[in-house]
Amino acid sequence: MRVAFGQRLSVSLLALGCMLLAGCATRVKETGGAAPSAASLPRPAMVVVDDFTVDPQAVQVDRGIGGMARRGFSGEDATAAKAADAAIVRDAVRQTLLKSIAGMGLPAQPASGAMPAGPYLEIRGDVLSVDEGNRTRRNIVGFGAGRSSVKVIAQVLYSAPGQPLQLLHSYNGNAESGRMPGLGLGAASAAASAAGAAVSTGAHAASIGHGDVDADARRLAEQLASKLGSLFAQQGWIAPSAVPSAGLR
Repeated sequence: MRVAFGQRLSVSLLALGCMLLAGCATRVKETGGAAPSAASLPRPAMVVVDDFTVDPQAVQVDRGIGGMARRGFSGEDATAAKAADAAIVRDAVRQTLLKSIAGMGLPAQPASGAMPAGPYLEIRGDVLSVDEGNRTRRNIVGFGAGRSSVKVIAQVLYSAPGQPLQLLHSYNGNAESGRMPGLGLGAASAAASAAGAAVSTGAHAASIGHGDVDADARRLAEQLASKLGSLFAQQGWIAPSAVPSAGLR
């Protein structure tokens, strides 16, 4: 049976789309930890999630037309935008980890609560960089141009009564926005369209500026939670079926 050209083209475009989606890279990898032990550690009574430290100076705001328009409409200067991004990423990582860990069947709490008396895990981390990228280039050029990104390092520590904190594992991770095609406009018309859109969207432009780094941070925390779940399962604290899937993000 012959396949029509249109059908072949549709299949090819679908495959291309899948490859582009796969380019929405979120990677978390182990970078070290304690030597493996034959005996599992006692199940922690609580998993404590610290706020990951974020230096606003490590934040890069959107340099494109849309980013400048958003800050102009909202009255938010670059310093305030950096502080807002830092808070958004910190909150997104904490909330996502707490929800994911609780979903595995382990109790979890933010570090602001009282520390448990029994053994507990502590998740610490630092956000190394936050980059809003260039939304205008992402929307018009696509294919990875102007992508946003969030990079973190994280540590998992085990605390037992009367014992020093024990490092179990450390991780580093990087999440970037996707590589989907843009609008496909020529350079001149693209610039004109971007400028017109920035002016016409008004308050809407002010409302969407931080969305990509928020999504990057949540994807990154989901990937980290999946790695943590594998560690929890290896220790016998949760069933392997409770480990969340990292997925293709």
